Amino acid sequence: MIKSLAFAIWVLVIAGRMQMFGQSKTHGTVNVLLANKNGLVLVTDSRLSNERHEPVGYGQKLFVIDDHIVCSIADFYSDTGPTMGGSTSAFTTAPGILKALIEMHREAINGKHEQSIQLVFDDLINIYTFCLTALANLDSVENPNRKPSGAQLTLAGYEEKALRVMQVSLKPVPVQNVWEYIQLDRKDRIVTDGLVKRFAGITDRIDSILSNPTDKSVLNDPILSYLTSEIARNNGRDLTLNDLRQAAVQLKEQTSRRYPNVVGGKTQFVTMEDGHISSQELLTPDTEKLDSIKFAQIYNLEISGSSDHPMDTFQVPPPVNAIGYIFAGIRFAELTERMDGKAYIRSRFEDCVLQYTGSEAILFDAHNIVANTTLEIGKDVLDSDRFLVQFRKDFPSVKVLRVDHF
Repeated sequence: MIKSLAFAIWVLVIAGRMQMFGQSKTHGTVNVLLANKNGLVLVTDSRLSNERHEPVGYGQKLFVIDDHIVCSIADFYSDTGPTMGGSTSAFTTAPGILKALIEMHREAINGKHEQSIQLVFDDLINIYTFCLTALANLDSVENPNRKPSGAQLTLAGYEEKALRVMQVSLKPVPVQNVWEYIQLDRKDRIVTDGLVKRFAGITDRIDSILSNPTDKSVLNDPILSYLTSEIARNNGRDLTLNDLRQAAVQLKEQTSRRYPNVVGGKTQFVTMEDGHISSQELLTPDTEKLDSIKFAQIYNLEISGSSDHPMDTFQVPPPVNAIGYIFAGIRFAELTERMDGKAYIRSRFEDCVLQYTGSEAILFDAHNIVANTTLEIGKDVLDSDRFLVQFRKDFPSVKVLRVDHF
């Protein structure tokens, strides 16, 4: 039943393999963010390298979400995905995930729904977490000793004329023989007078420079010497936007020199001031990389049971080689919904029965609205199950029933 409301994403990972990445994950990057009252600079490199620290190409690591929000990625970039029967059955890329997030955000803007930076950041974390969890657990079937990639996400932008900087690390951890991702070092800062610094990826060279300002290599570099002296003098509050840009690029270059095989290539940057982006230079997206994870989008969707069968089970038509679904902004009414292998972001559930067996990755965003709905859980779902614990915390009024079978 189709009515007016919001937006859905179906996540489809296409079978095949990306020749330039071979059979390994892609690692190695550096993100440098510097911001003060004068504005913000976000710089990344573009080189991609494999697990053996061999250069394998170049990729976009810096993304413009709209005129006043930008983000960057580190660590996880591309994974050839699980191998079934000795051949690669699926792969995914960070640009593909970012592409879907940006399209979802733009649809909300076109619909005149206000999108806060906090909501955009939460959406980005949710999409990454769900996709990485699904891939990691598929991969573990034939590669039980292979540890999945983590990810670092940085997002910054203006909200009501205030400059806000956010960052988080997503780390894979084994829980009851499956992989789950947890958030670490989540930071959220409103920029005022002092300098705000955020680094991601390979950061040891940057850490050494900032912690040893009297080192000869720093003193002999006029850009780094000026940066560290201004930080010591007044926490960098007087650094101009051009000062910030030069310093960020130089910190990136210093990292490239130390790790020439894993960091380098064309510099990608964005500068922001007075509430919006003032300049940018991004890498042209590679269509193959962007499309390696497919998102079929459906708009204006309401899913309801019929008056004759108000609790019909809703089934999505299974796309070929799908690893799961992400629903965003959907209204479910009078339905029985099997949740395993799906993700729900800012959706609404009215008079529904939700079913959870604990068999596949699941994400249920805390911004969802649940009314007059029951959660049924399988007999093998533990009370300590991470999803169940979080669901009960986020939705304490929802009745939870344990059933023998579905």
